[in-house]
Amino acid sequence: ADPWICLPHSADEDYCTQLGRLVAQLLPAERKVYVEYSNEVWNPGFAQSRAIRQAAGERPWYQLYRQRACQALAAFCQGFGDSQRVVRVLGAQADNVWLTEQLLQDLPPDAVDALAIAPYFGAELGDPAAGAEALSVAQILEQCRADVQVVLARVKQHAQLAAGQGLPLLAYEAGQHL
Repeated sequence: ADPWICLPHSADEDYCTQLGRLVAQLLPAERKVYVEYSNEVWNPGFAQSRAIRQAAGERPWYQLYRQRACQALAAFCQGFGDSQRVVRVLGAQADNVWLTEQLLQDLPPDAVDALAIAPYFGAELGDPAAGAEALSVAQILEQCRADVQVVLARVKQHAQLAAGQGLPLLAYEAGQHL
């Protein structure tokens, strides 16, 4: 399989370079590796999000995230050596097209190879206040079908933004979020 590696948010460039070397040694020659800086840094429920937000100080957190992602991905590539087998991924939030615009706005040329999101549907049904337990299966499925259409529209927006930068859009995970 082509692995997907999330570099730790607190890793320095030396760590990323050494990890790149290790992966290059262990990865079969016919495989490529997807590398992302951390995981869902946009999600304030995660420690890495809180750490980046705190470290950003007065400037918008996504600027520091973009900067650190580019540095970490470059260090990994330096260690790996064969850039043709590394896909440098910038993670974004599927529900937040504005954030993707900000992340891509001042992205250095050739800093990443792909944009990735996790387009889930049905999240509101998991909220106890939504009253999903009182709905029939048919009603739940209908709400899911409607939400899939909303999510697909956002995916198209992300795809257009990515294409505008010459990047493919990937999904690192997706599905129902009930």
